[in-house]
Amino acid sequence: MGDILVITEHLKGEFQDITFEMLGKAKDLAGASGGQCIAVTFGNMNEKSGELGAADSVVSVGGSDDFNPESYAAAVQSVVSEKSPSLVMVGSTSMGMDIANSIATALEMPTVSYCADMSASGGGFSVTSSMYGGKMNVVTDVTGSAVAMVLAGAFNADAGKSAGSPSVEDFAADSGAGKVRFKQLIEPEAADVD
Repeated sequence: MGDILVITEHLKGEFQDITFEMLGKAKDLAGASGGQCIAVTFGNMNEKSGELGAADSVVSVGGSDDFNPESYAAAVQSVVSEKSPSLVMVGSTSMGMDIANSIATALEMPTVSYCADMSASGGGFSVTSSMYGGKMNVVTDVTGSAVAMVLAGAFNADAGKSAGSPSVEDFAADSGAGKVRFKQLIEPEAADVD
């Protein structure tokens, strides 16, 4: 088996908990499968690579700090094509949904959604998906490269918050034609609004 790629998520210059959840699990899986845990950062988040100590290395694709689904997906597609990981871990979040299906379709990789657990299994991975609000679990055995969309809260974020100094590789990624443009982040006016 090969490496495990974790697509990091950030907002306002801070990595989101889903990033650390995936890093902790990816580090365990990489150890069991003989690969490496590689984090992918966007924009200036490579400057905070010290927070990604669970990763063996960090691939910095640069670009904008503001999420753009088209350019981020094109960048991830370039990294996945170059690195050929066994597993790409993406958060099952609004950002992750924009990225995962785009790269899986372009690279003809299967996508396993709603991932609540994973383990290395005989040259591949066994992924448990929690569906219908946790009323049904489905186990999928993956033997080739795949994209896994990880449910937030599925893994312990503290496991991915280990200290370290992973090597950082600047990666010149294709960012696409850029038809979609970030205009403005709309936030609730009051803190108690859902």
